[in-house]
Amino acid sequence: MRYLLLRMGILFLAAAAAHSAAEPSSSPAATANLQLVKTLDLSRTTKQPNAIVTDGRFIYVTDRTGGLYKYDAEGTLITELSRLNNDFFIAGDLAQDNEYLYLTDELSKSVIKVNKQLDLSAAHKIELKNVELFNPSGLYIDKNQDIYLSDSAGDQVYCFNALGLLEWRRGLFGGAAQSLNTPGAIAVFENSPVVLDRGNRAVKKISPDRLEILARHADLLSLAAHKQNLFVGAGDGIYIYPAAARLELAPGLYPADLFIFNNLLYVLDSRQRKIWIYAIY
Repeated sequence: MRYLLLRMGILFLAAAAAHSAAEPSSSPAATANLQLVKTLDLSRTTKQPNAIVTDGRFIYVTDRTGGLYKYDAEGTLITELSRLNNDFFIAGDLAQDNEYLYLTDELSKSVIKVNKQLDLSAAHKIELKNVELFNPSGLYIDKNQDIYLSDSAGDQVYCFNALGLLEWRRGLFGGAAQSLNTPGAIAVFENSPVVLDRGNRAVKKISPDRLEILARHADLLSLAAHKQNLFVGAGDGIYIYPAAARLELAPGLYPADLFIFNNLLYVLDSRQRKIWIYAIY
């Protein structure tokens, strides 16, 4: 009997350890409720809307077929760019500060900076030193104007300072837990960068010495952080972490990109070509 109990105890501990390794621990689950405020129809102006930012007054959207669009808060098109300095571009992601927009261009394999008036005379490529980009994808600009950039073909995430100098890079080495495979969208959550590791079907937090798996999910698309909640867009809807709950939103929603401004969640639906705006409370 003693042998049997001892064996059962060992099996229990092994199972607990395996569960802990498969599902990383997290802080107590935070929750958020959403209420639809308005819907903006982009079907007349875009073909494949891909990325979105807003400053509350204007909404900026990129298109996978090429183009950068500026709308007012009610969804009326104000102006658009189909070329930058006579060059076509395909924006993979979009970020902003108070005065400028930043977009990743998959054609020139660069990050382009343009003012919010979409003035071509002020548009230029940012010189990012000591790196070779293969397919710049996710992009995030923090309050210090540090640039977080993922390279989906290079399987790395970079951090550059405001002068374009490389601060660090992560993701190329290690096993599936510590490396990146086709990284995409980036956000900053609880003062740490978080990236969608699409090839490994994981949401990963980037620490100075390692990558930490926060969640696992297939068909990862988009990412946005709000206080203690991380919103993750996937092919089957939007999830909130660490609660790990699927939000009941509009049917058929395909969240190509997410952006949060003033407690409003902007969901760019690339299939229905709409922007769904939800109040977070």
